[in-house]
Formats: sequence, C-alpha cells, structure tokens
Amino acid sequence: MDKKYITKSELSKIVGTSAPYITKLEAKDVFIDCIEDNKLLRFETIEAYLNNIDFTRDSQREANANKRDTQKQYITKKDLALAFGVSAPRISALDKNGIFKHCYDGKKLYRLAALKSYVDKLTKTKAPEEEIENTNNESFESQTVEDIRKFYQGLITLAKTPLQKASISKEEDIKIEKFLKNQELEKNLVDINVVKIEAFELARKIRDSFSSLPDRLSAQLLNQNKTKIHELLTIEINYILKALADDE
Repeated sequence: MDKKYITKSELSKIVGTSAPYITKLEAKDVFIDCIEDNKLLRFETIEAYLNNIDFTRDSQREANANKRDTQKQYITKKDLALAFGVSAPRISALDKNGIFKHCYDGKKLYRLAALKSYVDKLTKTKAPEEEIENTNNESFESQTVEDIRKFYQGLITLAKTPLQKASISKEEDIKIEKFLKNQELEKNLVDINVVKIEAFELARKIRDSFSSLPDRLSAQLLNQNKTKIHELLTIEINYILKALADDE
C-alpha cells in the first residue's frame, strides 16, 4: 500500500461510499488541491472529502445508506490505521488519549466520525515553535504564540499580493518559507505523548515476547549442542520480530 498516495477506489472504501460518488466529487474539483504528480495525496484527499460533507444535510441520507450496509457505518482501529498509512499502535495510543471518545457506538467506531477526529487532530493549528526559538526579534518576547502566528500570516498574505511583494525583505522571505515548511511538516508529526505511549507499548510487547522464550524453548533446547541451540534461538527470534513487524 502506498502510504503517501490514494486511489479513488481506495478512498471510496475508506469513507464508505460509492466509487461513482467519488468521481462526481472529483468533477466538482473537491480534490483539486490534493494532487501531486497526477496522484491523489492520501491525507489531504481524505481531509477534503470530510470537509466537503454537510453532516446536518446528509445525516438522513447517510442513515439510510447505513441501514442498507451496516458494515460501512463502522471502522476498526486496524482499518483506520491503514486508511492513513500509520501504525496500529499509533491509533491505539490516540484512542487512549481520548481522541475518539465521541466516536463510539458501544465498542464500535463510527467510520466518518473516527476519520474526522483523526484529521482534526493532525490539522489542529500549532505554533511554529522552531521559528519562535530561533528568531532574534526582541519584540517576540512580549508576544503570545497567537500574536506570532498573526505576524507570520500577515507576511504570507503580503507575499501573495503581487504589488507589495517587492516590499518584503530577504529575511522576511526566509521566515515565510520556513513557516510554510513547518506547517506542511506538522501534518505528519505526532504529539510527543502519543510517541511515548506507542514506544512504551512496543517495548512491553518486545519484553513479553522475549521473556517467555525460556519457558517455550526449554524442552527443545534440552541436551542440544551450541550449534543447534543457536539455530533454534535464531529461528524463534526471527519469528518474534516478524510477528511484531506484522503487528505494526
């Protein structure tokens, strides 16, 4: 699966709608800003689809569709991870942090609600912290993060105005470029707390898998020579690592 790009067929399955409906949206230029090298960018395309939905207007239509196919109404955490090209532990960590707390119907995740919650989490506006830390502008010291954001947004607006573009200094132009790059990168960043939880869970899985080796292999290793022991341990370790990789 291509984690960066998505096909229209794959998109229709992820959001639980028909391929012709996706084609119809494409004709309306809903995905016009989601194209790179004649391919649809995965995250941006799913985001564009969700932003195009009028949940109030379409609620009855969605309800009727769901009655016909209840499978489309829900999504598993594994499929949610596949939808965005991320690991299952990352989705589980976000779930534990309450990102999907309003998306549950009993123990099932509502498809569109879960997709929207993930998109909202990643697109939530953050301050360009690296740029703030590296700047030598003393006026920033007394400004809030929002003030700094407005400053950069003002520069960006100015840069998009052809008649005034010449008035932007080279230093400001560099700041704009860095800010835009930061905003693009932030879509793929994960909150530090989520990373910690995911790392802890993975470490626990590794610990549990390897700590059980003596009990599982004691009978097989009994009275074996060093070569055979090495061979059996290598096979078992490779099996564990493959299982952990597949779980990702």
